[in-house]
This record gives sequence, structure tokens and C-alpha cells, in this order.
Amino acid sequence: MLAGIHFDGDRLYIFFERLQCVLEKWPGLRAWKLRDGQWKKFKPDMDISNNVVEYHGDTKGKRFYCFVNEKYFKDHRKKPLIIEPATGYQFPFKPGCPLNIEADHWVQDHTAEISRQIRAYIETIPVDIRAAASQVEWNQWKLLKWARDYDGFVDLLRTNPALALGLRFASRLRPVGKTSRKMYQDLLFQKRRVIASFLGFPKREVSARILSRVSPDCLHIQNIAALKIIMTTDCGLKLLAHVNKITFSVLYFFSYVRAHPDILDMLTAGYLNEIAARFPDGQELYRSELKDNERCNLFYHLIGMFFDIRGYDGPRKILGVSDLIKKHDQVIRKATNELLLRESIDFPSSPLIDSDSIRHIKNTKELAAESAYMNHCVASYAKAAINKKYYLYRVLSPERATLSLTRKKGKWLIDQLKCKNDRDASITTFEHVNQWLGSQSKTIKVAKNPNS
Repeated sequence: MLAGIHFDGDRLYIFFERLQCVLEKWPGLRAWKLRDGQWKKFKPDMDISNNVVEYHGDTKGKRFYCFVNEKYFKDHRKKPLIIEPATGYQFPFKPGCPLNIEADHWVQDHTAEISRQIRAYIETIPVDIRAAASQVEWNQWKLLKWARDYDGFVDLLRTNPALALGLRFASRLRPVGKTSRKMYQDLLFQKRRVIASFLGFPKREVSARILSRVSPDCLHIQNIAALKIIMTTDCGLKLLAHVNKITFSVLYFFSYVRAHPDILDMLTAGYLNEIAARFPDGQELYRSELKDNERCNLFYHLIGMFFDIRGYDGPRKILGVSDLIKKHDQVIRKATNELLLRESIDFPSSPLIDSDSIRHIKNTKELAAESAYMNHCVASYAKAAINKKYYLYRVLSPERATLSLTRKKGKWLIDQLKCKNDRDASITTFEHVNQWLGSQSKTIKVAKNPNS
């Protein structure tokens, strides 16, 4: 048996040194992998749009990932590796070599041929079904099987992929009890609102309309479950009914504020539509290597603004991002001016020793000046600082920032570390503060970056 990838018109053979599997073409859609000398059925992952066959497997208790497509070898942010400590190479084979060879580097010249073989296999799937299933990057193999087995599922997947995804994985959204193929088949010929109701969404036409607006970056069952939680509240359902596109950024925003009714009361569909338009790529909000950028910082800054303006005494509805920033600035100015008009009150002495670059803010006058200069809401911490709940500091280098510390269970924790306009401090600044904390006492707890 030789290593390589080959489609013979009926089956796709993927033979590597540590992975041998066979995939049957449409409409069979059966797959086997060789394990411990025996062929066993398994469910591979697919990405039709990117021409990818993917297997997440386990070899002797060690997790490995095998991505079969040239795209992943050229994208250095992904790591298409079989994780094998002795070599760390990508694929342990050269096409056409015996399976028992030693691990070797992947030969880029063969990726085009591998891609051609996978594409030939994928193209056995009817065009309309490929188009419908490719809208959902998650678990396409299982969706394809339902497209094969259930009349009406392809049409549902094409017109409302979020609802189709929810139906396929209904047990992840609600207890379904004993089910049958006939029950699901009958559901597929019901109105969309009936299917939505079966999944636990409100039994209203608007539920199906909202689900039809879910963007591709949200088409994962965990996001559909989060959307269900939001839609089961009157406020969430009413807002989302007027949102043009349900993006990951909209869901992510709700996940932060849904436990705060006063903030939900400020939201408008106009604001959520602007959030969806400003942050169309949901990955930048949670992928660690992308989080340290201006757009990501702005997103979290906007969330923080809602918490800062909870005591705003003017019109409370937030019509858009500019309206939020305007109200936030008004709250900052009001808090700052109130401190300036009052007689200065000294804060309790700092239990930590100042350094050349980190100075304790000693009274309300200094706090008001810091809030005005940095244009953030630190002035609202005055009462908490007087009561020793927080200790506030000016950070002068490596960049200008404001630091708030709190003490829990006898150890110091960084509450916030913010630069001008509520921008998150850099990792360098955070490390500098941690070094200063670490030099104070053995009771200091060195925290992790709160922005990560």
C-alpha cells in the first residue's frame, strides 16, 4: 500500500503513515478509518467551499489534527500538523512512498494534485446540495446526510441555514425525548415558526425571520443556543426583530449585557445594526492573536461605556455609536465637574510604595484632573476609593494610563488599566505594572492580562 490521496470515482482513499481512511462518494457518504488493524466507521469533517477534508482523531491518547488541502499549508495562522513530538512535521509522507517511511517534510509540489482529488470527490455531491451545505462551516458531513435522507431539508438549509442547523442538532437546544425519522420528516413540511417552536424559540413568525438573518460566522450550534436564550426574552425578541443581520458581534454584545436589564433598556435596533456593520468579522473579537487591535479594543470599549452611563439622567435610548460616545462624554464631564466643585477629600493612604512611573492619586481633586485628562470614567470611582474598595494610580510610563487596584482575600488584583479614551493598555504596560506589584510584597498576586 502506498501513501497518498486518490479518488477512483467511487471512494476517496487517504493513506498516511498514521492515518488511513476511506470515504464513500455521494450518496453513500460512509467513511472508515483503520485503527488497531480494523476498519471502523467514523464521521469526518468537511469544508466544501475551501475544498477540505478534515479528521480530528486520536492516536495512542494524543490528539492530532489532519487537514487535507493546500490552503491550510499556505496560511501560517493555522497549524495543519500531525502533532508528533519526535518530528513536528506536517504530513509524515511523500506521495508514492511506502507507508512505513520515516516522517518527512510536506512537498508543496503535490498539493495541487491532492486538491484535485478531493475536489473530484466533493463534486459528486449535487450542486444545489453543495451550495446549501457550504453556508455552514460546522459539521457539514452530518448536514449532507440529512440532505440525502430528508425531503425538504435542502430547501430549509438553503433558505434558513440557522433553523436547519438547529433542527439537525435539536437535542443541543432542548430535550427532545424519543424521536423518529417520521417525526423530523413531518416537521420539515410544517411552517418555519412551528419548527422554531419545536426547538424552543417563541412560536411566532418573527422567530423564523430572525433565524433567517443569522450571518455565516454565527452558524454554529452554540451560537444558535445563545440566540435562543436572547429571543426567549421580550426585550431580546423585540430588538432582534428589527436587526438586519445577526452577526457574531451582536450575539457577543448580548452575552455581556443580557444580565443587566437597565442596559438592555438602553439598546435600540439602530445601535445593533451599526455594531453588525462595524464588526462583521466575529473572529477578531475572541481569537487571542487578533484581540490586540484597535477595532477589537473599540468593541470592548463600547461595552464598557454602557456600564459607565447606567446612571445617565437624560434620554436613555442609544441610537448609535456616536450617540453612545456623546452620552458617555457627558457622564464623564458631569462626574468630573462634581468633584471639582466639591471641597477636595483625601483618599486613604496607599498601602503600596510609589515608583517613578506609578503614582498614587491622593484626593478627589487629583482624581478629577486625571479623569479630565484621560477622558474616561475614573472620576466615578471616588466614593469607592474613599471607602478603600479601590486604590487609584497614575501610570506615567511606558505609556500614560490609569490603574485601579482592589484587594480580595488578602491579595492585590488589577481591576482596570486604561489609557486615554478608555483604550486598553498594552501588554508592555501591563507587565510593567505587574513588576511593580511584585516588588512590593509576597502577598501581591501577579494577575494575568485582563484584556486577553
